[in-house]
Amino acid sequence: MQLTSLSDQKLEEEAWKLSQNLKSTVRRWRMAAEQELKERADEFLEPLLIIYARTNTVKLGKKKKKLSIFVWILVVIILVTITEHGKFFSFPNFDTSSFIDGGLSGILPLLFIEFFRKRTGVDKGVLTALATYRDCRIVGPMAEALWIDHPEKKLNRFTRTTEYETALIESLSMVNSEKDIQLTEFELGCLHKALGVNRPGLNIAILQAIPYFGNEQSLQIVRKAAKGSSWRQEKVVRAAQESLPELEKRAERLKAEETLLRPSSAAEVTSETLLRSSFPSDDAAPNELLRAAAGD
Repeated sequence: MQLTSLSDQKLEEEAWKLSQNLKSTVRRWRMAAEQELKERADEFLEPLLIIYARTNTVKLGKKKKKLSIFVWILVVIILVTITEHGKFFSFPNFDTSSFIDGGLSGILPLLFIEFFRKRTGVDKGVLTALATYRDCRIVGPMAEALWIDHPEKKLNRFTRTTEYETALIESLSMVNSEKDIQLTEFELGCLHKALGVNRPGLNIAILQAIPYFGNEQSLQIVRKAAKGSSWRQEKVVRAAQESLPELEKRAERLKAEETLLRPSSAAEVTSETLLRSSFPSDDAAPNELLRAAAGD
C-alpha cells in the first residue's frame, strides 16, 4: 500500500511538471510535454484531475484568508478614526489624519478590488493538459476553464471555437447516465452561464446532457430557453424542449429525495419523559409514573 502511495505521488509530481511545460514559452519543452502527454495519456488523467480539485480547494482557502485580512485592516482604520475624532487617547508624533485619509482613499479601494475581482485558482497548464482528453470527468474543469480567458461578453463575440469549448462539447456528448458525471455547484453554474451565451454548438451539447446532472435552477433556465428568444436559433430552442421532460423528472426526484432526507422535527424522548395513561386521571403522582427507557 505504501509503495502504491509513493508511486501515485511520483506520478502526480510528473503530471504537474508536464502541465507546467505545456504552458512554457520554450518551444522545445512545450513540444516534448505534448508528446509525453500523448504517450502517457491514460496514466496522467487521474493525477491531473486530483491536481485540479486541489487547486480549487486552495483557491477557496485563499479567498477566506483575504477576507479576514480585509476585515482586520478595516477594523484598524475604524478604530483609529474613532480615536482621532473621539479623542479617546492620542498618538504622539503620529499624524492619524494622514493615516485615515490614506487608508480610506488608497488602501481600502485596492483591497476591495483585490478581493472581489474574478479569477480562478486553477493552473492553466493543468487545464491545457485536461483539454486534450475526451472524457466525462473533464466536463467540470472545462466548464470552468471556458470563463478564464473568455468572460461572458467576450465569449459572445468570439467566433472561433476555443480548445476548452471543443473539449467540453465532445466530452458532454459522452455523458449517458447520472453516474458518468459529478459537478460542483460552481462548475454547474458555469454551464448555466454558457446557456446564456449565443454559442449554438455549446448550447445544444449542454442541453442534451443536462437531464443527467441538472437541478432546480437548471430547470428554470431550460424552461426559459425552450420558450425561445430573438437571438436563440431554432435548433437550440428545440433541444431545450426535448430535454425538458427528463430534466423535470430529475428535478422532481431530487426534490422528493431532499424531503425524505430532511430530519424529523419530533421531540426527542429521553429517560426523563413521563409516560401517562391514555385514560384521563388526575390521581397519579409524578413520582409514580413510568419513565422512558434510555437507549443503548
